[in-house]
Amino acid sequence: MHRAWWLRQVMLASILWHAIGIPVFLSPDIAQAMTNDPLLVKQKYLDAIRMPQAWEFIEKKSLNPITVAVVDTGVDFTHPDLAGVLLPGINLIDREKLPQDDVGHGTNVAGIIAAVSDNKEGIAGIAPNAKILPIKAVNKNGIGNEELLSEGIRYAIDQGAQVVVLSLGFHLDSPDVQDVVVYAEQKNVVLVAATGNTQSVVMYPAAYATVVAVGGVKADPKAKSLSNFGQEVDVVAPWEVYTTALGGKYMNNEGTSMAAPQVAGIAALLRGMDDTLSAEDVRMRLRQAASNNKQHNWNANTGYGIVRADVALSTPLRNDGYEPNNSLRYATSLSAMDRSVAQLSGTDDVDWYTVTPTYLGEVSIQVRSRTDQPLPIEMVLDQGSQALPLRYSLANGDAIRLRSTAEPIWFALRINAKSKLPATTRLDYRITTQFFIYADLYEPNDRFSQPYFIPTTNTQITGTFHQVGDQDWYGVRIPARGVLRLRVTTNTPRIDAELYVVEQATNDDYRYDDGGDGEAEYSDTIAVQAGNYAIRVRNVKARFPLAVHGEYTLTIQYEQQFSDDNEPNNLKSQATVISFDRTYKGLFHTSKDEDWFTFRLTQRSVVTIQLTQLPLNRYLYVALYGSPSKLFEAQRSVLDVATMTVKRELSAGVYHVRFMTDVAYKDRQYAVKFIRELVGATPPGKNVRVTLNTD
Repeated sequence: MHRAWWLRQVMLASILWHAIGIPVFLSPDIAQAMTNDPLLVKQKYLDAIRMPQAWEFIEKKSLNPITVAVVDTGVDFTHPDLAGVLLPGINLIDREKLPQDDVGHGTNVAGIIAAVSDNKEGIAGIAPNAKILPIKAVNKNGIGNEELLSEGIRYAIDQGAQVVVLSLGFHLDSPDVQDVVVYAEQKNVVLVAATGNTQSVVMYPAAYATVVAVGGVKADPKAKSLSNFGQEVDVVAPWEVYTTALGGKYMNNEGTSMAAPQVAGIAALLRGMDDTLSAEDVRMRLRQAASNNKQHNWNANTGYGIVRADVALSTPLRNDGYEPNNSLRYATSLSAMDRSVAQLSGTDDVDWYTVTPTYLGEVSIQVRSRTDQPLPIEMVLDQGSQALPLRYSLANGDAIRLRSTAEPIWFALRINAKSKLPATTRLDYRITTQFFIYADLYEPNDRFSQPYFIPTTNTQITGTFHQVGDQDWYGVRIPARGVLRLRVTTNTPRIDAELYVVEQATNDDYRYDDGGDGEAEYSDTIAVQAGNYAIRVRNVKARFPLAVHGEYTLTIQYEQQFSDDNEPNNLKSQATVISFDRTYKGLFHTSKDEDWFTFRLTQRSVVTIQLTQLPLNRYLYVALYGSPSKLFEAQRSVLDVATMTVKRELSAGVYHVRFMTDVAYKDRQYAVKFIRELVGATPPGKNVRVTLNTD
């Protein structure tokens, strides 16, 4: 079921503090000495990101005022710790009103960034130079949509915001938000977004390459964090905060929603110190200052590590923050969805990288100059010890697409020797990696007229949505009347699956779309006839689906349903009158079901009751009655034996045969034939013979 909504508070995957590489808390004495905010001691997260040291660094510096847009639930305009830093903003939910917060989430975010410091009131915001532009795009229930989000971001950009914080997210990619993210980059605006709080993939808009994706880490290394993780994570910040709340109050809150504004506040300080920094420069300084930067490595849980405000503010942007990475041993780990900058400082310099995609597919590696100079670069692809390296010549903007087997890809960049550039040449370049998931084995099957016919009616199929507008059609040939059950599951919330089934002969159709993002869809028990059925699986979107990094599994279960043409014959009075030498087929709808048959003999005969096609894991009971209700025989089948024969010599008269079972036989029919042989006079009830035979 498509839901054009985002979560108003977002959370990350389990992370241990000992993996971060820095102490969790420092003494708050430095910060307390710098401000007189009485509740500053409760802002422990400031120590984790080294905010007191950062404030000490900028204490005597002149900072440019920076507008930070908070696209959220609005902000409390009456809060005494925020009133002096709020701009009018806009309310996209009710355009006649101020963007007053009726949830509290936006007020939490705004306080982390810009609560007035040194005012003897409450807490201290990270960026004393920040003005907050509140944009209410989320209603009082914490729900919005991609259209309002994209409108809110565009409004912020057009109003001159230099930083936009998005402590919200959604799982399904959106063309509208894609477009406005590109617009922000063109306008040199820093976008900062929370990764999400569902311990799954990074949510949008944080998942876009030019958005700073912020995850969260918890202070207690034993505590489970729900912060989202994946290829798009840039940095992390403390999950738990103490911040402004509705009604002039303060509160503890947690989640990546609270981590993202910490990074946005540092971005505002960076731009306040140096207004020549581009949005890309700010992103790279945040990365270079993160706690993992000593190893210049990225990982899917913490990105480049915990953001460090002191290092970000005091350390100039390095042209190549990944050095030393001159050998395969020290290769820089990049995300498969990344945009970074680096430098080749001379013809002898080599930059090694490694990328590890999550799925099979292709990785695109594009190298582009950051200046107007030509970019003659050679890429060397390491193929391991069993094969020689592959070499590619890249001009400015060229991209190489490499097959991915979900194993690490190792490659190096260097100045192409054929260019004959001076040995001291320096090339500043931008490297962009992009992942394309594999097309599943059943393509092309995007149309009703082009289904992939499944050879068996009971199977599981793993598929992907590898391109824009992808939908998958499958064909199933049903051999006989029965029931069909379908299930589709997915390993990512970026897929909101829908099941659709249509009988090709009659056009009778069934649609199943009850679950949300990442949830399974189940069909009803569909009664089917012999013939062809088409099954469609697609990712539901308001307008059209985009490619998804993830897989779905379609499970098809068919069960032939047999009829019992002898019913009703559950009682002796309803017994089916048989004709000798004819085969009758029956089944047991329940374990209490009984099948009665009757026949009349006009003279002494040997009657054989011949049963075949018996289930091997259930019993069948046979009872032969004469008149009036005299039991002549009672026999039981043998497990793992599919046939049974009861033979008896009987005198003239009316007889009844009763069949029973211990377990229902709905999925198959048994067969019975009554055979008569005329004989001379013999006393009734004698000469009984029962034999059992296997198939």
